[in-house]
Amino acid sequence: MLLARMPRHMREDDLRVRPLRISDAGPLGGWLQENGIFGPAPGPAPLARLLTWWWTRRRFTVSFCIEAASRPVGFIGFYALRLGDSAEITLVIFDRTMRRRGYGSRAFRLVERNLRRHSVVKRIRARVRPDDRAALAFWRSLGFDDEEEECTGDAKCLSLDLSAAALPPPSERPSSCSSGHPLPG
Repeated sequence: MLLARMPRHMREDDLRVRPLRISDAGPLGGWLQENGIFGPAPGPAPLARLLTWWWTRRRFTVSFCIEAASRPVGFIGFYALRLGDSAEITLVIFDRTMRRRGYGSRAFRLVERNLRRHSVVKRIRARVRPDDRAALAFWRSLGFDDEEEECTGDAKCLSLDLSAAALPPPSERPSSCSSGHPLPG
């Protein structure tokens, strides 16, 4: 549904956002296990990858792999999608050594520009554990605001209004991420 109205492949310099493949399920499954979402792998690696990919396809309406220099480094998934209205987002950088380098921010901006350009949704919502300061800071740095209404479960909800004014011109965007690494362009 969502992909019918926006490009499936997005690129900016060495960063690429593309549809998730079965081969991406290995790193994603590892992150899901590390964070207690999945238990131990249920058998040989190919079976574990297949089950992770199947679970991801069932859970997320649309899912993308984030690649940096042709290497899978992260995941963006949309769920609870209501076309023309809203969607919830999950964004993960799998490898801890690749975090805080601007890949998540750059990938989100690529996807956000296309969501705005094609009027797919008016609002994006992110759910975050209230004690996860890094995730809260990440989403707020992208323009997400705390929601007044309660989230279900033990989460804090933040949202970004895509129907608001367009992105600021490049001269007004931050030139580096929170760790001080420069952002492109």
